[in-house]
Amino acid sequence: NLSEGDIPVDLRSLASLETLDLSENNFRSLPSSISHLSSLVVLGLDRCTSLQLLREFPPNLWALGARGCTSLEKLPNLSNFKTEHSKQNNVDFYFPSKEIPKWFSHQRMGSSISFHVPLHVEHQFLGMTLWAVYAAEKVEDLFKTLSLQVVISNRTNGSKWTHKPALYSILVLSEGHSWVSHLPKSYFRYPIKGG
Repeated sequence: NLSEGDIPVDLRSLASLETLDLSENNFRSLPSSISHLSSLVVLGLDRCTSLQLLREFPPNLWALGARGCTSLEKLPNLSNFKTEHSKQNNVDFYFPSKEIPKWFSHQRMGSSISFHVPLHVEHQFLGMTLWAVYAAEKVEDLFKTLSLQVVISNRTNGSKWTHKPALYSILVLSEGHSWVSHLPKSYFRYPIKGG
């Protein structure tokens, strides 16, 4: 098991690294130099129960698993997430969080949400970021694997898309966890129409 200080401070020599799985280790934070790993697309941190802080994400990261990181107190600012990753492939992050940030413009409790898309949005549309919080309601639901999916319907043009988590099955834990997924404009076969 890796503990605090076992991970080198300077990771820039690993510039070609695409996948890094540090799950089930005992460090409290990752070095800030991880943000320089421009080839890193998958980062596994599941069940790193001592992990308290994630400073910055690598620029091309599209999958982060940090499920069961029960000490996690600080994430990078995700308010720029939708624009920074707008030209990427689908992006899926999983981490402990019981709340959707207030800057997330459309929120609702339950399993569905509707919102109005402004007219002429198709030229400005960069993508859509989804944020779902999930937790076990009953003890017998703990540690079951969820089969989540999101159905997006554009009523104006009659288009429909179904989206599921990319890399990880979603394990139900007692504490709240979040699934954040960004769908770039290229994900949608038909343009999103306002109206």
